[in-house]
Amino acid sequence: MQSISTIPALLLMVGLTACTSLHRGSSALDAHAHFDDAVARYQRGDLAGAARQLAWVDRNCDGHDLGLQATLALAALRLDGRNPGRGVDDAARLADRFLRTAPTDDWRRPVAATLYLVARDLGAATRDSAGPPDDSAAAPAGGTAERVHGCGSLRPLPNDTAAPTLPVLPGEPLIARLRTVRAERDRLSAAADSLETALDSVRLELAAKDKELERIRKTLKP
Repeated sequence: MQSISTIPALLLMVGLTACTSLHRGSSALDAHAHFDDAVARYQRGDLAGAARQLAWVDRNCDGHDLGLQATLALAALRLDGRNPGRGVDDAARLADRFLRTAPTDDWRRPVAATLYLVARDLGAATRDSAGPPDDSAAAPAGGTAERVHGCGSLRPLPNDTAAPTLPVLPGEPLIARLRTVRAERDRLSAAADSLETALDSVRLELAAKDKELERIRKTLKP
């Protein structure tokens, strides 16, 4: 899954490119400053810190340009195997939420759909069986949405307010196929052990018969 680890960086850089013209002010309440810090932390290898900052932006800029960018990047970070806070269920829920709130013509929707499918392939629960991600607990304390600035423009919600149809894997998730392979491997290993035990028993029986034949030969010798 090494290729997945490059997705957060790409999403973060895209967000920076899209938001360089935003108004800057008090860093404590400046969403773009938190996003900048997420990028810096990611580049230093502090993925947990990057996720916390992205969660802050995601929470405080809900429905805005930068908030959507943070949601998508956070979903990717939740899939990164180097992230101690990795969680495929959270990744799927975040990608799902992006698809629910992003405009229908948003070019990032295919990225969100791909992240959702990767999470599902790795065993994430479906929408019906999963609750909302608890990202607020990991987010740094900050101001309310009314006081935060630098989030960018408020994006219009999709015209269809119903939950969008999520992409579906063409077959069983990878994790399910791996479990099947492991179960088959264990079955074959157990069968091999049983055959080896049976073979050892046959060897012992043949050895005993060889000894008996040798005894009989000695007895029949003149």
